[in-house]
Amino acid sequence: PGELTGELVALALVLCFVTLLNLELRFPKLAYTTWQKRSSYQTNINLFLLNSIVITVFSVSTLLAIAERYSGSGLLSYLSNPALKALVSLLAIDLMLYLWHKACHRLGFLWLFHRVHHNDSSMNVSTAFRLHFVEIFATACLKVLMIVTLGIDKMLVLTIETLIFLCTMFHHTNTSFKHERFLGCLMIVPLLHR
Repeated sequence: PGELTGELVALALVLCFVTLLNLELRFPKLAYTTWQKRSSYQTNINLFLLNSIVITVFSVSTLLAIAERYSGSGLLSYLSNPALKALVSLLAIDLMLYLWHKACHRLGFLWLFHRVHHNDSSMNVSTAFRLHFVEIFATACLKVLMIVTLGIDKMLVLTIETLIFLCTMFHHTNTSFKHERFLGCLMIVPLLHR
């Protein structure tokens, strides 16, 4: 009871996607042609369906299995406070993803795969799914390294993965809102990502 499950995560992600899609359709920040929107959604959803197999097989299930195996045996085993462990885990993975993203932009061989994400003709919430499977696989490998090094437990991995994906959908949304600049001091918002 009260435990985060795969079904709850999937429901949260679907609800978030539908909410953000509704917001960007009702209050778009940038005006795109019908063709641009249709093309973008079609490509991104097709990539999502293809990559779902890759993500399921190589990423989430692997991350959870590895977390179960190495939980409590990494650097975090020296911390006794669960809240501090969670914060350190989130910050470490977030920093690793930030550095990885910078590398994907700066190194030509990584850019070959990452540019798939940037080739969207109209950035929207579905752009969060527009990823090359090689980039997904490489990112999962980096996350495995972090999980093993830190000894992050399975439930925390699931929670962090959910938060990261919710934030990724949010900052790709084609919308704008009051106090967006203020929130941008704390996290990546659509304004910053655009």
